[in-house]
Amino acid sequence: MEPTWIYHPTEPARIVDLERGAAPPDGWSRSPSVVLDPSHATAEALTIAVTGRSFALHYEGSEEMVAPTTPDPEALVSALTEIDRLKGIIAAGSQENEALVVEIERAEGVLGAAAAEIGTLKAALEKALADGADLAAARDEAGAAVERLSGELAEARKDLEAATAPKTGAKAR
Repeated sequence: MEPTWIYHPTEPARIVDLERGAAPPDGWSRSPSVVLDPSHATAEALTIAVTGRSFALHYEGSEEMVAPTTPDPEALVSALTEIDRLKGIIAAGSQENEALVVEIERAEGVLGAAAAEIGTLKAALEKALADGADLAAARDEAGAAVERLSGELAEARKDLEAATAPKTGAKAR
């Protein structure tokens, strides 16, 4: 099996796998000269159709010659116009592809810079979380120390008040 272009008078050309020397499906030909609808014709088929040259098929064990056609001047102009239109489409597509490649490369650069920035921000976030955890632990320790010192202060005030309170049982004489 080998990939082979086949042509139809009114359908777009296509590539099919055919055994070497095998005939294409009914209604199809190996010759682009059978194409009648210019919108389905390849540049080669249009050229063959309007110039009247023949298209020889050569493959193992067979030689088929498709008869030449008589060139039609209007068809020639139409075919050349279609060829120019197709060339324009190809040129525009090529320019668009080039612009897309430039845009993709620019986007990849932006993506790379964004990925680097994300890495930097992730490291900063991890450090901030670690610092926050350290600060929370220090805050908790300080809170516990304040509670402990508040308790000690309250106890010291009680002791001070008790020590400085006037003695009620012994009156001064």
